[in-house]
Amino acid sequence: MGQAMGFEPLNQNEHGVPTDRYVFPNKRRTSNVIPSKWAYQTGLRTAHLRDPNAPQVTFASEQFTDEITALLKMDPIDFRLSHLDPATASRDINIIQQVKKASGWVSRPSPDKNSSSGEVVSGRGFAYRVRQETIVATVAEVTVNRRTGQVRVTKFTCGQDCGLAVHP
Repeated sequence: MGQAMGFEPLNQNEHGVPTDRYVFPNKRRTSNVIPSKWAYQTGLRTAHLRDPNAPQVTFASEQFTDEITALLKMDPIDFRLSHLDPATASRDINIIQQVKKASGWVSRPSPDKNSSSGEVVSGRGFAYRVRQETIVATVAEVTVNRRTGQVRVTKFTCGQDCGLAVHP
């Protein structure tokens, strides 16, 4: 049904780890899943979670994407939008643009060198993920007290496209 509606079906590797929709000319992705018998010994038990792989994969993927955009001195959202194919990711592009607008995001490279002085500094972050054809994009704005280490979320904007509602 997914392909008939104009978007690609969920792609996963053999461990059920979701793949992203970014289009890069050269990309290699490696995932390792710790077998349960060893995971219990580490204290990093992910069994019995509804989705034991996606949160870690999403964090790693989006964090690395942020590192790339910082090195390239590009805006994080603009970078992501430039690496999504409008033919296969039109819903993704739409929800990202809607969250960008709703959050009042101003395009600029990250991190912002102007907000890194003083005792309390501010920052922002963006993340996006597709899981089972549900698309989520989020902008978080935070402040950090450099003396105490206290982190405070000052604004959180999230958009979600759940796809076609068959029977509400």
